Amino acid sequence: MTALLRLGYAELRAGLTVWLGVLAVSATAGLATGLAVSPVVTATDTPGVAALALYGLSGTTLAFTAVAVGITVASVAELTLALLRRRLALWLLAGVTPAQTSAVALGQLVVVALVGAAAGAGLAVVAAPWLVGLAIEDVAGLAGVRVHLGEVGAAVAAAAVVVLATISGVRPARRAGRIVGADPRRDAGTERTAMGKGRWALAIATVAALAAVAVGARGADDPETAVLLVAPLAATALVALAPTFAADGVRRWTGLVARQPAATWLLARAQTGELLRRSSGPLGPLVTVVALGGGIPAAHVAAGEAAGSRQPDASGASGLLLLLALPLFVTLVGSATAVVMSDRERTTDAAVALSVGATRAQVVTAALAHVLIVVVSATAVGLLAVAATCATAAWAFGPGSAVAGAPTALASVGVAAALCAVVQAAALLPAVARATRQRRHDDAPPPPQG
Repeated sequence: MTALLRLGYAELRAGLTVWLGVLAVSATAGLATGLAVSPVVTATDTPGVAALALYGLSGTTLAFTAVAVGITVASVAELTLALLRRRLALWLLAGVTPAQTSAVALGQLVVVALVGAAAGAGLAVVAAPWLVGLAIEDVAGLAGVRVHLGEVGAAVAAAAVVVLATISGVRPARRAGRIVGADPRRDAGTERTAMGKGRWALAIATVAALAAVAVGARGADDPETAVLLVAPLAATALVALAPTFAADGVRRWTGLVARQPAATWLLARAQTGELLRRSSGPLGPLVTVVALGGGIPAAHVAAGEAAGSRQPDASGASGLLLLLALPLFVTLVGSATAVVMSDRERTTDAAVALSVGATRAQVVTAALAHVLIVVVSATAVGLLAVAATCATAAWAFGPGSAVAGAPTALASVGVAAALCAVVQAAALLPAVARATRQRRHDDAPPPPQG
């Protein structure tokens, strides 16, 4: 047992970049979950109409944040163990059994997620009175209400993140153990990630819920809430099903770009395809950004048009702010972290490209092309969720309302995609720059002896 603990600790240090990514995402998820829970905690201690207003404002916000946190944490947990599978395959040389490998890998994930989630939830205790209080200060009936989270609320938020990370890591950890038991010389990265029973069950349940919400939106007591729920449900279903189409879809559309593509495009295409075969995790947060960023405003505008083009009041504006801010915060951090976590392999790829004659400009161009491929692919998938939202709005409110919300949806999708591209490029380029600088330093002639 002591040897396994020491091996696990050594692996944490060796894969520091990857585990710091898990820590950052867990902390962000703990913070966002705590902020989303704080209005509910406050409502339990608030009498009268103010409590009802807090419950009404927090319900949808909590649901949307839960979807964003769930997709992001699950994607990063899956990506983490997928990136470490080559290293885990070497543990057999130290006498580690497949079961022990799976247990240690999952234990590492749980420990790091626990530390990050606890830190994020603790920060939410301090930040909730200011951030959430600022968002609801103009809402009618909530003037003077002091938002708080408390220790119990923080513990619930942190526990939710840890449980989610644990559940998401069980199957990848088992897969890592099976590879170790099979052949440590095998390239773990080339094996395609398959859909597990749990993932199929999640996809089927989400599609069923989506169909029920969409059909029931027409004639519902609160059709706006029903239409708002379409985007997160569709995003969840698409992300759950991503292993069935992500790698093949990217390979096909990138092959149609040009008859004689540049070498940099071919390199980026190969890198992206190999990454998505190992894990669809890099797409999850980006799909969620596009789906929620386009779907929520579209539903809000369509509902306003159906109500007679009313001007949004303070409550609606504050609710929309909360609906967008927390999920987008989590998913953008997750998308940037997914890029940073692949730093080691990206550095190796850059070194190999430079060693066979590629220039520094070509390596940087290939990195930017990789960002473009990932963002365009995620945007295309996220647009399906936005289209489902607009179709449900047309069913619930009428075609005119859906048409009124379409320009807002397209503009929001464009902004979300551009924001994703900027975040991904900002996270990617420093690693590529370090790799190219290191290679130039290694290739420099030795100083003259004198």
